Formats: sequence, C-alpha cells, structure tokens
Amino acid sequence: MQVEKSMLNPKGLYSIYGLWHKPFWQTTMFYVIIISVLSFFILLFLFLLIKRYMRKKYEKTAWQKALVDIDELKKSLEKNNIMPQNFYLSLTEIIKRYLFGRYRYDLFGKTDVQVIQFLEEQKFNPELLESMKTMSQSMELIKFAKASTVKEVMEKDIARSIDLVNKTIPMSEGAHS
Repeated sequence: MQVEKSMLNPKGLYSIYGLWHKPFWQTTMFYVIIISVLSFFILLFLFLLIKRYMRKKYEKTAWQKALVDIDELKKSLEKNNIMPQNFYLSLTEIIKRYLFGRYRYDLFGKTDVQVIQFLEEQKFNPELLESMKTMSQSMELIKFAKASTVKEVMEKDIARSIDLVNKTIPMSEGAHS
C-alpha cells in the first residue's frame, strides 16, 4: 500500500494527525530561560567573589587598628576629655587587642603583672618589655590606687605604646607612624 503525497502534511505526518506537539524543553523559550538563569547565577557568584575580595583588601591590620585607637586616645588626652583611670583602662585594652591580633596572645582577663609575666615567658622583645613594665607601673598606680598623674606621664605612655606597635609591625609591612 502506497501512501499518496496528498495525505502527508508538511512535517511528513499523515493528515489524520492534524496537530502535533513540540515538548517545552525543545522550544526556544526554554533555552532562553535556561541561559538567563545560568547567567544570573554566574553573575551572582562573580559579584559575591568580588565583594569578598574587596572586603579583605580594605580590612585593617592589627597594627593599623591599634595606631588609630591610640591616636584617638591621644586626641582625647589633648582635649582633656578623659579621666586618667579611663585613659589607662583604654590603653591597656588597646595593647591587649593589638597583641592578640598580632601574635594571638590571649591576654584578656589577665592583670598587667600577668601580662608582663606572660610576655617574659614568650621571650618578647626585652626592650619593648621594659617599656611595657614602665607603662604598667603608671597604669597600676592610676587604675587601682586612683592617684592623679601628670599629663606628661600619660603622653610618654602614649609614645611608648606607639613605639611598641611600630617596632612589632612585620618587616614586609614597614613601620608606620
């Protein structure tokens, strides 16, 4: 039995099959949607990657943070906006945060004497350790004995703190003032 050409439609099907169905995944619209979704996720991934890179790029190092904090403390001292007790409490906190950020020394919760002992055990730079001992004496006198101090002593302790930070900056970073 031969099929007459008149019975076949343009797609090569018998005319009794008047309608034919094309699956959605074979349509142009499906490919457009798939490409759009994939493009969206690729762009989202790139955006998050760039955002993460930029955040790391602009994060301050432990010594940069310490120097900024010490500078703010110095400005408060110059304006006479800070009590000596609060000054030394803040200075102690800045130094402990710096030593934690720089060396991962967990000094929080330790007294000034314990901090000095800990640093001696760690074979910390003797010159800087001596400077810290001098600061510690001023700190103890003010924080606990509530003695009044001279502004010059506090300024010297600020200078010692800046010196401590500058001398412990890694060589690759260079000293900042």
